[in-house]
Amino acid sequence: MLTKQSIIRYITFLLFFATNFLQAQIKLPAVFGNNMVLQQKTLAPIWGKAAPNQIVYVKTSWGAMAKTVAGSDSLWQIKIKTPKAGGPYEIRIQTDGDTVTFTNVMIGEVWICSGQSNMEMPLEGWLPDAPVEGSDEAIKNSTNSNIRFFTVAHSVSDKPEFSFKGSWTESNPETAARFSAAAYFFGKKLYDELKIPIGLIHTSWGGTPIESWISGKYISQIDQYKSIFEKIQNGKGELQALNAWLNAKPIIDVSKREKISRWQNLHFNDSTCSSV
Repeated sequence: MLTKQSIIRYITFLLFFATNFLQAQIKLPAVFGNNMVLQQKTLAPIWGKAAPNQIVYVKTSWGAMAKTVAGSDSLWQIKIKTPKAGGPYEIRIQTDGDTVTFTNVMIGEVWICSGQSNMEMPLEGWLPDAPVEGSDEAIKNSTNSNIRFFTVAHSVSDKPEFSFKGSWTESNPETAARFSAAAYFFGKKLYDELKIPIGLIHTSWGGTPIESWISGKYISQIDQYKSIFEKIQNGKGELQALNAWLNAKPIIDVSKREKISRWQNLHFNDSTCSSV
């Protein structure tokens, strides 16, 4: 017969087990994943989280190995020697309690593509008012497993983040159509000349000033931006409220719709909204 005390002990054990299991799990930023490209002939940094003071091993199918120890804050970083361009390879990251394996990894040239709307504009254009000349032909011929895309999703934060939304994909008509046009043609030019894997990390936001990309730690040291930094600090509650409001709203995925009629006949469930 179960007593109240035995039930409490059992629940406590489960909570303790779950907490330790979660702490033991290896966590990495989204930029590390299947289909990724690492820079060739260098010491490529890989970082993440694990249980504090746990040994982290990294082993690759091209023969490079390394290990490090997670700090008391769970953070770790390691540098792995990469060969000349090639692939596909596998990377295995392991601790005593967890293993993460990345497949279809290529070694080549990696570029960050950033800017405003001229870099953000996708290969298919912003329809119907701003198409890209020649995009239909470019999209049709965009299949190339040696060109890989990663798009960093838009997000606002008042503090440094460990990760973000995004994933690596191979170039094909579907992925290239929604990728940065400037970045795509740059990557294609590189591949046509070098004939090696190309990794493109697209992180742009139209209309954003350079100051919004600088951390508070440094922007607050510039006299002309101190008042702006103070406003951001004082507005943390408003930002949290905005994010909560956005997260509570449904998302309409238009990515699979025909590009010309993508924004037509969308159902917003207006009938469920109360009048103002």
